[in-house]
Amino acid sequence: MNKKDLPAKYELDMARGILKADGSEDHTRLMQAMEAMKALHTGQAVQPPAIAPKEPADDPTALKLGELLEKMLLLRSKLKPATVTAYKNPESVTPIPRVP
Repeated sequence: MNKKDLPAKYELDMARGILKADGSEDHTRLMQAMEAMKALHTGQAVQPPAIAPKEPADDPTALKLGELLEKMLLLRSKLKPATVTAYKNPESVTPIPRVP
């Protein structure tokens, strides 16, 4: 058997019933693909492989939301006091009713 005869990645031909895998990692991916197709056929949700989520690194130089707001207000010096109040405390602003 030549190297070119081996599949470079798994092959899945459901119409003809052909399944080919090269190695254990490829076999695992093929089995995951078959489970996904089976779940689609039966209408069940597919469970993705368990991967540990990456925790976002806490950047000590990042601004907190309140600090960011203060810097923005310093840069936008021509804001009216009512606008500054609305940015700092949006619950204190009465919404303007829309006319249909």
